[in-house]
Amino acid sequence: MRHSRFARLALASLLALGTFSAMAEMGVTSAGASGTWRIISSPNGSTAGSVKNDLTGVSCISTTWCQAVGTYGPNLGGGPGDKPLAELWNGTKWSLETIHGTGTMGSSLAAVSCVSTTACMAVGSYTTSTDYQNLIESWNGTMWSVVPSPDLASGDNQITGVSCISASSCTAVGYYDSSNVGSFVESWNGSIWSIVTPSSPTATGDLLYGVSCISTSSCTAVGYKLGFNNETVIESLMGGTWTVVPSPDPGNGSNELLSVSCTSATHCMAVGNYLATHNGSAGIPLIESWNGTTWTVVPGGTGGAKSGSYLSAVSCHFASSCVAAGEVNGKGPTLIESWNGIKWTIVPSPSTSSKSDLLNAVSCPLAASCTAVGANLFGTDGHTLVESDG
Repeated sequence: MRHSRFARLALASLLALGTFSAMAEMGVTSAGASGTWRIISSPNGSTAGSVKNDLTGVSCISTTWCQAVGTYGPNLGGGPGDKPLAELWNGTKWSLETIHGTGTMGSSLAAVSCVSTTACMAVGSYTTSTDYQNLIESWNGTMWSVVPSPDLASGDNQITGVSCISASSCTAVGYYDSSNVGSFVESWNGSIWSIVTPSSPTATGDLLYGVSCISTSSCTAVGYKLGFNNETVIESLMGGTWTVVPSPDPGNGSNELLSVSCTSATHCMAVGNYLATHNGSAGIPLIESWNGTTWTVVPGGTGGAKSGSYLSAVSCHFASSCVAAGEVNGKGPTLIESWNGIKWTIVPSPSTSSKSDLLNAVSCPLAASCTAVGANLFGTDGHTLVESDG
């Protein structure tokens, strides 16, 4: 079963992605639901041969300001030497930012959340000679800096998602792999990050990948439980307590949720993928909706259930306006779907000439303006990929 954008980054066998080609500068376009999706030129951290440059998170405050994060490194397959990648959109162009990781073997960033042009949090992991450890970096409007963050257990600890509602309130989620596998939640109070134990016990095999908060006391986190067939996992913070909320599993094989976006206590969208059978080899997009009482499976757009398609990210501006992003056939063309409050529709999205494109994250500061980021594998090199319909 394919794992989330971060698992592809942080776990050892990854599709590593790198530099950007001149094709992005050619303005490849395609009509979208709220405008025309087009490829926007974006820089890369590595420019030599057989390198990776992968954008895995994006957060936009407006149509003229976004932060994107990811990883770049000297090895197409990832590994020692990986470094965090940060880029800023100023309404005209994307530019590289200075950002330093930590660890003896490398650092990766998985997600970012911004509440203003002077307050962002980016999360991921760094590696020692033996383990992954949590990595959190903070943006103050001028520079990125590492913020101390606790690890839940010895062994591997990886933060995979973050959601901030103010400069003094953020929630991050992830998982660890020590003697057991389990999920964890961390909370930022403006001064320090601290571990908040989610409702699932630490030995259940739950992995959390995405989180969305609408207030200091209302958050939703999604992921999946490891097993013979993975099962979706959704946890909700209500009244100060994290609680596991029942969620459907449409596949007879593995079911995984990778991203969630909430606009209110009565509206959330979560996306991921599932396998129709236990031995199935191609994923099918999974979309689930929260109405304040129950989670239900929502059919994807026409062709959205096509075998071999995946959704990695979702962003909702209103309850009636959401965009989900992913890819087709593994390393295939990009996949973008749009929600109008009634149904999901696949909208045309551009691809580079290699068509080995994937979208890992999406952010919609306006209903009619979204930015999606990911990567393109061009020959033996990887390239950052940014698409926008704004």
